[in-house]
Amino acid sequence: MENNRYEIQRKINEDEFSTTFKAYDKKLNRYLCLKEYHDKNYFENLTNDLKYLSNLHHPNILEMYDLINSSNKSYLTYEIFDGISLDILFKRKRVSESFLLDVLKKILLSLIYSENNGIFLGNLRIYNMIVDENDNFKIDIFKNFNGEHFGDSTAQLRFNITLLLEILEESNIDIVNSNLNNFYQKLRNYTFNDTQSIMKDLNEINYNKMPSSNNESIDNTIKLDLKNEHEKNMSYKIDENIFEEEIKNKKKSHNYLKSFLVYFTSVLLAFFAAAAIIFYYNSRPKAPDYVGKNLMLAVDQATANNIELVVDKSVSVDKSNYNKYVVIGQSPKVGEKLLFKKKIKVELGLEKENTMINLIGLNLKKAKKELSNLGLNVKKVRYKKSTVYDEGLIIDQSIEAGRKIQNGDFVTITVSSGKIKRKETVDDEYTPPEENERPNEDENDNSSVDNNDSNSNNNQESNNENTRKNDNSNSGE
Repeated sequence: MENNRYEIQRKINEDEFSTTFKAYDKKLNRYLCLKEYHDKNYFENLTNDLKYLSNLHHPNILEMYDLINSSNKSYLTYEIFDGISLDILFKRKRVSESFLLDVLKKILLSLIYSENNGIFLGNLRIYNMIVDENDNFKIDIFKNFNGEHFGDSTAQLRFNITLLLEILEESNIDIVNSNLNNFYQKLRNYTFNDTQSIMKDLNEINYNKMPSSNNESIDNTIKLDLKNEHEKNMSYKIDENIFEEEIKNKKKSHNYLKSFLVYFTSVLLAFFAAAAIIFYYNSRPKAPDYVGKNLMLAVDQATANNIELVVDKSVSVDKSNYNKYVVIGQSPKVGEKLLFKKKIKVELGLEKENTMINLIGLNLKKAKKELSNLGLNVKKVRYKKSTVYDEGLIIDQSIEAGRKIQNGDFVTITVSSGKIKRKETVDDEYTPPEENERPNEDENDNSSVDNNDSNSNNNQESNNENTRKNDNSNSGE
């Protein structure tokens, strides 16, 4: 094949128009069915119908994978399913009413699904119905598919009834004396208006009144053997010694109340366990951000939060030298939960001489975070009108960007209280600060000195004014 993508394993079926192989898809690492069409024109006539089948995604319908139309070959790839068709199964072993009822329901659910998606499969036959050793069921919609009656919505109900009758009549149970007899007679009389009504009638059959199967599964000894041998109307050749006499199934008595209590208790315990885990997780603190901070500052903050900082063993650190180091990494990372112990492992680097960064244009919260990362403290926050910056943005800083700084330095920052309007000046407007910070003693002393200087200046100006008035009075005389 092109690009040698598919590796042929063995031939599993052949009809007039195509040959089907079991193949291995090297690209997607899976086994699949590879149907090779003998006539390229025949394949092209089927292409549109096959494209509709690619829209079917149902657990009981074989999945279509791809259509390949190369220069000299045409292929269809679809899901592979190891099993036998129902007609062969009925010839080899006796099945139970409950098994047959289950198969009929799966067929009807598949047909209803396809019809609801606007796809009418046409005349399906019993050999399109496949079951494996674990009672898994699939409809092989690609076997002997020739496009005839495909999409015929008016005839689909008749095809569905014919298929169900064929399965019931080919089965090896006594239909007339079974619980399926009424359903069978209605099918024969064509009393149903649509596929939905067939399903509704089938659901009314009491499953519990049916005799149990002599075996819980079809037969777990089914083995595929598709080496150049084929059986009529079957895509898969199986071992001749598939079926043994079914072992009678022991009747099981169930205490439903006990089962319910066990189930309810397990669910309740699981709920409380989950709630306890969630509560414990939510109650645990998150790891603070110590990266970029001086080690001394980080230790002080961690101690205040009852968190133990563990220094990387590769770095020998003495408590007297904490100021020489800066935290460059931490585990757990910032925001992660401290699940078992309030302990954070930190990586250290040597403290570098820092320079002041530019805070102009940042908001107050961001500026404070940047200063904290540099080991600086905010001394005071002032507010002032700005001609450029909107309210809340930094417009000035007491330490200019680029200046050398030391850990613990104080910085005064000025925040815009809003843009200046055309007719107002900076001095005409005052906006009270957003943060009430208590000034330190040095500022109080400076403030009192400024007030004393101002009072003395005012007294001096008043004396000068009185002197000028006396001089004018004397000159007038």
